[in-house]
Amino acid sequence: MKQTICNVFPSADAYILPFASPAKRHISLGKELDDAIDLALERHFQAGAGEVKALMVPVAGKLIQLVFSGFGEMPLMPRKLYLNAAKAFRMCKDAGAECVAVALDNLPALCEDADLFETVGRLPLLVNYANTGRKNNPKVKAFREVCFVSEHTGLNDRMQAAIDCAEGTVIARTLCNQPASFQTPHSLAEDAAKLGAECGFSTEILEQPQIEALGMDSFLSVARGAKNTPPALIVMRYLQGGDAPVVGYVGKGLVYDSGGYSLKSNANMKNMFDDMGGAAAVIGAMSAIARQKLPVNIIGVVAACENKLSYDSYVPGDIIGSMAGKSIEVTNTDAEGRLTLADAITYAIRKEGCDVIVDIATLTGAAKAAVGKYSSAVISNDDALYTALQKAAYSSSEKVWRLDADEEMQSCLNSAVADIKNASGATTDGGGCILGGLFLQEFVEKKRWIHIDMAGVNFRAEPPAFTTTGATGYGAALLFYLARELPQYLKT
Repeated sequence: MKQTICNVFPSADAYILPFASPAKRHISLGKELDDAIDLALERHFQAGAGEVKALMVPVAGKLIQLVFSGFGEMPLMPRKLYLNAAKAFRMCKDAGAECVAVALDNLPALCEDADLFETVGRLPLLVNYANTGRKNNPKVKAFREVCFVSEHTGLNDRMQAAIDCAEGTVIARTLCNQPASFQTPHSLAEDAAKLGAECGFSTEILEQPQIEALGMDSFLSVARGAKNTPPALIVMRYLQGGDAPVVGYVGKGLVYDSGGYSLKSNANMKNMFDDMGGAAAVIGAMSAIARQKLPVNIIGVVAACENKLSYDSYVPGDIIGSMAGKSIEVTNTDAEGRLTLADAITYAIRKEGCDVIVDIATLTGAAKAAVGKYSSAVISNDDALYTALQKAAYSSSEKVWRLDADEEMQSCLNSAVADIKNASGATTDGGGCILGGLFLQEFVEKKRWIHIDMAGVNFRAEPPAFTTTGATGYGAALLFYLARELPQYLKT
């Protein structure tokens, strides 16, 4: 798909017109279309927040689609723009429009505010994405060209940032939508290496003997049951920040999770190829960061494996080690993501010298219960770091909600036979999302740290307009914008 900025309206199949309230036309598409627009504004469209309407107009023997997108009263926030403008693009796509023009100057704020411009600039790629799986000859409607029309200048760099960021999200979706019959820990590693070569970050893949030599027993215990798909430790390095702090992006990489001997139900298991959403977000973000050549130092770490059943699988009651030297009592083999992340975090700190840790994972079903299906749940030990994440969430339109790292809850992870246990009783103690974060906090070695539990926002059976059925790609844009924000916040 071609995405451009132009200062005159092209001949298009559809035109998207954004409006603030009260609705007024500030641009001209030619007399026939202008008359249709003015009549619609007079009788049918008030530009209320979230109001989206489409009108088909015959012009020179061709039907032209006009899509009116309302945003209510100013000021306009990126999230509101993200949701409502996505509906407009979705209407165009569903109607079969191949060439779309967006009348940016009808709502000048879209060009004057960089966050708003990048938000709308990401949407064509996001809406255009189709998850066709392994269908033969799928029938897919798609944009061929989207032109953003404005007389404003100096927008090209922002447009390229929007495109690169959106492509990072598409990468995350594509990786996360691969079923376990096609994706293994090593195929994920190979995909990361290909993207690194293409985008500009280096990749190192550590095999099982190297992982064993590092003492990553917690990671290896989870991987033990998948005899035919050995684990891989994927390390991605992008070091263009000079002497700035090194930030570790650590993503959960369970390419399939059956729950192990704490077996999930079939209904809860069939989509568990998506349990590497955190890894996908990190890989997508690394691609966007490198393409944009951001002046930062980012190390991406993914402990990739499968959690499956075999005669040799780890079981509840096991006591396992970890790279950090802590012993762990396994009380639930379906609380496996934190076990892989614990060793990945230790690796990032001790072997890669990371000063800051940002982990992202589909960690707990309790996250959705805690904060709903539109936000990730966040725990952090650093207020300035969380402020940077809030700004990234504002720019990316990917919502976050901070939970308290309640010290009193830490006692729920106490073990009589090990340094810590990996899970507590959900029905007796509650707070499963917080406990997952508290477990990981035991391995961050007092580094500045943020934990992002994205379990509730990673996958959609009934998707909003900006995505499609399957993986949302959540986190790739969030981590990209976090990397842009971090230099100023890490000074505090």
